[in-house]
Amino acid sequence: MAVNNAKASTGFCRNRLCESELHKPTNEAARITPCRAKPSHAGRSALEASRAVAIVGLALDFTSIDPIKALFWSALINDVAAVPIMVLMMLMASNPKVMGTFLTPMPLRRPGWFSTGVMSPAVIAMIIFISKVIQIGTR
Repeated sequence: MAVNNAKASTGFCRNRLCESELHKPTNEAARITPCRAKPSHAGRSALEASRAVAIVGLALDFTSIDPIKALFWSALINDVAAVPIMVLMMLMASNPKVMGTFLTPMPLRRPGWFSTGVMSPAVIAMIIFISKVIQIGTR
């Protein structure tokens, strides 16, 4: 469904509700008016972000950085950073002071901690493997 600029400027919330509410009578559609009143800056920030990414990508074209190596190292950093983030998220989701009445139930905590427990040795093994590969490559 095509959405004109006037609708797009008020944000995602309005567009999704307007699309879903088109077939309903006007009195039902009137309940979404508070959502329509909220201005959104998502379009502008997305445009600014895409411009920044384009500028960085263009600048990287003029350097000697290998894009495949950069992709590899960014994935490695992402994997290493994921473990402490997963631990913090699980601790926060299990803490009633943080979550209040929305405390994560035990059937959801078990797989979360299991995933965190599996990810930790996987990252350690990856670091050991990468260090051995780097040592072999420098001989």
